[in-house]
Amino acid sequence: MGEPATLWRHRDFLLLWTGQSVSRVGDQFTGLAVPYIAAYLLGAGPAEMGLLASCTSPTSTSSDFSSAC
Repeated sequence: MGEPATLWRHRDFLLLWTGQSVSRVGDQFTGLAVPYIAAYLLGAGPAEMGLLASCTSPTSTSSDFSSAC
C-alpha cells in the first residue's frame, strides 16, 4: 500500500479550510474594529460601550439583553 491520502489534496477540503480561515480573520477584525469605531470615532460613552460589550460577548445568546442587540 502507498502513502495515505491527505486532506490537503482534496479541492473541497481546501475550499472549506480557506473559507473558514477567512471567516475567522474577519471575525477577529470585527471584534477589534467595532469597539474602536464606537469609542473613538463615534464618541460612545460607558453605557454604550457596556451595551456593545454585552452584545458581542460569547454568552450574548443567553443574555436577557440579547434582544436589544
